[in-house]
Amino acid sequence: MPSGEQLLAAIRTATFGLMLAGSCPVSGGWYEAVAAERSGDYARAFVEYRQLADSGDIQALHNLGVMYYNGYGAALDYEQAMQCFLAAAEHGIAGSQNNVGYMYAHGQGVRRDFVKAHMWFDIAAANGEKTAVENRVIVAAHMNPAEIAEAVRLAGEWREKIRDNGLRVDTPC
Repeated sequence: MPSGEQLLAAIRTATFGLMLAGSCPVSGGWYEAVAAERSGDYARAFVEYRQLADSGDIQALHNLGVMYYNGYGAALDYEQAMQCFLAAAEHGIAGSQNNVGYMYAHGQGVRRDFVKAHMWFDIAAANGEKTAVENRVIVAAHMNPAEIAEAVRLAGEWREKIRDNGLRVDTPC
């Protein structure tokens, strides 16, 4: 059986280039943000994504998380990345849900917590994030059956809460 570090390294390989994904340039701000990003002007892209996020664009909030995670256009800041990903995850962005799970699995910006990691991978997998399926299996190898059951229970409670609050669990672009 592989060591814990080998399993976590497999998550890194399977999951998290943390690319700016799902960008849907539907407004002028999106056009500027994506153009700046593609040209390597991350400082400008960061400003554009921040303005979009501040106006309520959840996908832009995800992209800010990516920028904080990678140190693009802002100082590398795992805690800030986690805040962005968590807010976007709670609004149904499957990539952010997977990233939250990843950060819990690795203790980046938060205390390492395999139950929460599994929970978020379960939610992301249910929303179509393919790498989350693999990540959930990898994290489960570090958990006992009671911890896995707790993670599954928490994921179910989260989905019920979202349904009860009228938020969409999947937020397509």
